[in-house]
Amino acid sequence: MPSAKTFIPHMQLISLNEHSTPLTESQTDQLNRLVQSLSPQQVTWVSGFLAGINWAGQGVPQAQAAPVAQTAGQPRLTILYGSQTGNGETIARQIYDKAIARGFSASVKDMGDYKKNQLKNEQNLLLVVSTHGEGDPPDNAEELHAFLLSKKAPELKNLRYSVLALGDTSYENFCQTGQDFDKGLEALGAQRVYARGDCDVDYEETAEAWIEGALEGFAEFLQAPQGAVAGVAVQQAAAPGAKIASLYTKKNPFPAAVLENLVLNGRGSAKETRHVELSLEGSGLVFEPGDSLGVMPSNSPELVAELIDTLKLYGNETVATFEGEMSLTNALSHAYEIAILTRPFLVRYAARSQSEKLLKLLDDGNKKALTAYIHGRDIIDLALQFPIESISADEFTGMLRKLPPRLYSIASSQQANPDEAHLTIAAVRYEAHGRPRKGVASSHCA
Repeated sequence: MPSAKTFIPHMQLISLNEHSTPLTESQTDQLNRLVQSLSPQQVTWVSGFLAGINWAGQGVPQAQAAPVAQTAGQPRLTILYGSQTGNGETIARQIYDKAIARGFSASVKDMGDYKKNQLKNEQNLLLVVSTHGEGDPPDNAEELHAFLLSKKAPELKNLRYSVLALGDTSYENFCQTGQDFDKGLEALGAQRVYARGDCDVDYEETAEAWIEGALEGFAEFLQAPQGAVAGVAVQQAAAPGAKIASLYTKKNPFPAAVLENLVLNGRGSAKETRHVELSLEGSGLVFEPGDSLGVMPSNSPELVAELIDTLKLYGNETVATFEGEMSLTNALSHAYEIAILTRPFLVRYAARSQSEKLLKLLDDGNKKALTAYIHGRDIIDLALQFPIESISADEFTGMLRKLPPRLYSIASSQQANPDEAHLTIAAVRYEAHGRPRKGVASSHCA
């Protein structure tokens, strides 16, 4: 398919003079150096972010985004997202930004705000949707999901679409909601432009590759008609109370100080539930009660040491990770998931071990047996039952997935505690298959 060429006019970066600003000379120099290092797109983003901070404490909308040049009569790309924790929304807005940068006409919408009867009028559609729990759609996608799979759904022979599904391979029904949308649209006659992408919790690389491929696939359908007149479309300002963008993300987490960490249970209780208060001062994070806060945990030192010993390694080996080179001990502590088993890891491990029993367990006909085996086991259990002789540290870490953040519902109001987030965390501790277990994040916070 032919690719679309986008020409972005040169944007002159303006240098500040200390006499024309309220900044000090030192601040002016720092800002000049930063601005000169940014691309035009980065300058636009930073200006919007600073405008958002300026208005954040006043309860008013963010400043309007910069006008986007579009063309009358140009086909539009609709991007819909269904998201439980916010990852789907983040990706959808990345797709929108990349589509606009390519010169496409596009819009991005929450599935919960989308009128389902509009579906029959769409021509170009990208869906980003996560799977919640045991194969369920996220709350804001429930209505559209049910409609699409019902007898009321219309024929969609004029629709071109692609689906990006988000999920977690530690669950049996991995990316089930995305599969439902993908198959449902196909059954209604829609044309799949680009193959569905299925993303695990460390979704960034898979999502990025899918976005580029999907937009390339849609390029030939989103060109402006020859002779069409260029116009200007302005993205509307956010509604009052809308969340302001923060510099801190999953890739760049905010180092929150722990203000309080209190045990709520009485003396002698078999349970351990903690009230944790975190300082968000300076983070720019905006939330509502019930939103989820991601905690970046570390694996327990005891679990890491036991795994290294089980693999007959030393821990001081240097391994290459997505964060750069580090020791095996450091990588297993902070970079990789080792406390649960996932099917993709088992597939890679089985191929290396060549255990007939393990390979048979992974057969498509043994899904129930595989689910039962995975439940309550970790990588140490697997390595003890199916040992691999002479595996290198790099080879082993190459099988692992990134250690994802654990999400906890925020149990406080930002109006009452503007620079804090309060969490209620139940420490997970139990014994299974002859070994003690504990939750990665809950024990990390204990």
